[in-house]
Amino acid sequence: MPNTLGSPYSVAGMETYPRQAASTGQFRHGAPRSARITEQAVYFLRSADGRSPALDLHRWDRETGTTDVILSGSGDSMTAAERALRERLRESASGITAFDVRAGRVVATAAGSVLLWDAEAGARSLDAAGAFDARLSPDGVWVSWISGGALQVCPWDGGQARTIVEPDGDEIWAVVDFIAAEELGRSRGYWWLPDSDGLLVQRTDESGVLIWHRSDPTHPEMPPAAQRYPAAGTPNAQVELWRFDLDGEGVRVELPENEYLVDAGELISTFDRAQTALTLMDSEGVLTTLRGEPWLDLVPGLPRRDKAGRLLAWLDGPRRQLTIDGEPATPPDVHLRSLVGVMNGAVYVLAADDPAESRVARVAEGFEWLTPAGSYATATCGDGLLVTSEVDWETYRATVTVRDASNAVLATLENFAEEPSVAANPQRVPAGLNEVQTVVLWPAAAADGPLPVLMAPYGGPHGQRVLASRSAYATAQWLADQGFCVVIADGRGTPGQSPAFEHAVAGNLRDLALEDQVLALHTVAEQFPGRLDLDRVGILGWSYGGYLAALAVLQRPDVFHAAVAGAPVTEWRLYDTAYTERYLGNPADDPAPYDHSSLLPLAGELQRPLLLIHGLADDNVFAANTLQLSQALLAAGRPHEVLPLSGVSHMTPQPKVAENLLLLQVDFFRRNLCRP
Repeated sequence: MPNTLGSPYSVAGMETYPRQAASTGQFRHGAPRSARITEQAVYFLRSADGRSPALDLHRWDRETGTTDVILSGSGDSMTAAERALRERLRESASGITAFDVRAGRVVATAAGSVLLWDAEAGARSLDAAGAFDARLSPDGVWVSWISGGALQVCPWDGGQARTIVEPDGDEIWAVVDFIAAEELGRSRGYWWLPDSDGLLVQRTDESGVLIWHRSDPTHPEMPPAAQRYPAAGTPNAQVELWRFDLDGEGVRVELPENEYLVDAGELISTFDRAQTALTLMDSEGVLTTLRGEPWLDLVPGLPRRDKAGRLLAWLDGPRRQLTIDGEPATPPDVHLRSLVGVMNGAVYVLAADDPAESRVARVAEGFEWLTPAGSYATATCGDGLLVTSEVDWETYRATVTVRDASNAVLATLENFAEEPSVAANPQRVPAGLNEVQTVVLWPAAAADGPLPVLMAPYGGPHGQRVLASRSAYATAQWLADQGFCVVIADGRGTPGQSPAFEHAVAGNLRDLALEDQVLALHTVAEQFPGRLDLDRVGILGWSYGGYLAALAVLQRPDVFHAAVAGAPVTEWRLYDTAYTERYLGNPADDPAPYDHSSLLPLAGELQRPLLLIHGLADDNVFAANTLQLSQALLAAGRPHEVLPLSGVSHMTPQPKVAENLLLLQVDFFRRNLCRP
């Protein structure tokens, strides 16, 4: 086989627990991201080139057509709270990674400083050590941020900062809790009231949550890091919502007796622990409850109420549909992905009629696609402008365009992202709706005889990998170029198709997911007769994909001959409440689904080479998962390999670590799959 070792990107990256837009390659270094629109201007983040991770804040002005850098940040100094939040968001960039804009005024943080900009005064900064999560009041008069655990505000025009609320004992104020950030899609812990005269602030009491520990064996002189971790079946943090005025006087908001605060602002939403009932309320009280079985999936951006007072929500049927005041507003054969926004009375959404795609559509008098078939798009809208970022099967670099309300292109924002050094050529295997979506990649160089196979799934809830984006397959193509046929398959449980397809794994995260990987392998072999060596099949994955890889060699050694399991959940009682209980229920009520989905009882069945990889600083999937499986394998006398990564989290953000992991995995499969 050809020896073409090297990274496909200047900064290599393994596939980690997905955040979908990033996994399409739209947010690589140098690419515009996180656009916000106000007063006929577009504000967005972008690094100076394709190799720098440091983001600057840019402004495109519709009147002049020019783009300028308005704020820059440097350094990576941050508090433990901000570092934890960035881990939840899978944020590995530096500089300015988040900002807020109101009425032509901008606030951001970088390296613990609060940065301000407006057209009249330009850029300036506030003395606020350790600040993060800075925001503006709706009228642009007040600036807020978190520093030293305290929520602080000050007038935009200057003046003494005042503390709205600060921590006391075990309580945490204004910072999003672990579960909401990791599993419910929320990144903030406070919200300005619409009239700018106060704030809604989250209060979190973690005193009842289990304390888990993470140690760094490379520094035995340092004590382990203690972390409150709500494992499945154990107590969650107690979360409250308070309303404060600008003098710091607060009163608790009466919420329904639900387990999770999902979101707040104009509408407040809370979930029961089983996540089957989402209760919506406003300042007047409870509005309605959305229900779903076996669980209710959240839709990004929803529910919300528009300026006309209409309630925008969703309905789960054969496909997920947008609803307006309870009535379906998107076609029944179109799958709703997320809400983009509301502009001039029209509702903009991301949706698809092909599971691999994400297209911008407008709902006004009817339903209208705004971006083409065969593409994967993200978007934002407001103030008469729509910004779209599009990739497709043929192009690596996302095209970021500014459009007017008629969808006419006004400008293209320059994308500095570098193209990979490999020419990804994903071939899609034909599949219908509610079937396993599969892509296969072949080596760029011709190879003699049937090829060994690498299955590279995520394969579980929240993690779609078959996407209409060439850049999503760069790493897979690089693996293929080492002399393998690489197969990527999205089986039951993955998003993008019908709710029933996602819900199929309820009560069992093990059997159907693995069955669909086997089905995909055999389907590819039938489509390409004589090109796959089914006696040499490996599988690799990260997070849930790591679980699936280890499961494959434990349960189906007749199909899979070697596996690399990265950061796997091996015992679901070791993973968090909201994710795990959504799919398996509460183990305190019924332990059977957990017993069946655990890898530990299968340890004695290992017959194939298995490499376990885990970051010891992982605060999401604790390294105890890998170590407990290794312990069980050793007790059963089953040889295996373990690679601990000191100082590495679930993201594996360090470029050299990510790049060398690719090389080590290829070496493992060459040793265990490839004939001399």
